[in-house]
Amino acid sequence: MRRLVPLLPALLALGCAEAALQALPVPLPAAAPLYPDGETEAPNAPYQLDANVQVGAGQIAVDLGSSDPAAEAESFGVMTIVGASGASPATLERFTESCVELCGAGTAPVCHYAGIYAVAQPDRLGAPIAALPRRVEVSAPRAAQASDPVPASPGRWSGADFQPAPEVLGDQWVVLDDFGYRWSAGGDGRVRLESNGGGEPPASSPELALCNQSEVGDLTQLRCDGAAFLYEGERLLVASFGANVPAAADVRLRFRADGGDYALVEVGLRTRRAVGLLFRDGPIWRIVLRPPDYPAVC
Repeated sequence: MRRLVPLLPALLALGCAEAALQALPVPLPAAAPLYPDGETEAPNAPYQLDANVQVGAGQIAVDLGSSDPAAEAESFGVMTIVGASGASPATLERFTESCVELCGAGTAPVCHYAGIYAVAQPDRLGAPIAALPRRVEVSAPRAAQASDPVPASPGRWSGADFQPAPEVLGDQWVVLDDFGYRWSAGGDGRVRLESNGGGEPPASSPELALCNQSEVGDLTQLRCDGAAFLYEGERLLVASFGANVPAAADVRLRFRADGGDYALVEVGLRTRRAVGLLFRDGPIWRIVLRPPDYPAVC
């Protein structure tokens, strides 16, 4: 079941009658910094694209989550769609609500909202990957080129310290400073992943001898049976463990915006995959991700 939510009544409800009466899509604003005023948290994380919502030529659907977006229509007015070969601004045309009986007929439906956007230059995108908030001037996009995978090196990854990694807790993407992972040799000499409690434990502890690593510039992807990791040097950025979807911590695209370096990373969460944004925080990489706030499985 889908219910269309026109943008016009939402804008009128906000007292923006003059803007609402203008023809849609709205004029594109000037490009803005991706991280204005030093912001480095979730408001600038990418939105996921919604492949389950049918759209027309030159349109794209963006997953806006379970809360009715009509009251904040102005904040969703423009996004930047980033694809494998480029990016384009896109303007909001309408909202649509999508509901499914996730646990079978007769059960309470699970609903979420999507924004239908008109893409200004769809031919620039290639395969769409994610949507960035606001209009962002993206330059030098390049698909991530990983080196051929080789067996993981125990000497590189074994360490005494537990390293924190972002975790999804409810609908929040947070770093637990008192929780982390490390690769450690056991009494049998085998190097396995350990955690110091809390967070998202793997179904079974991955063994490093069964993992492969590949380099993506200054980042390293480590893929194991049922787990995937992304490192900057030996510093852990992402830990993903397979559940309803396979584990993933894959660099998809690198680009520049407002004078800085960024990358889009596909992360396997428990019930679906989501695209996060890597950004430079001084000399190091950090990642932000907008986790889904509604269930995908019963």
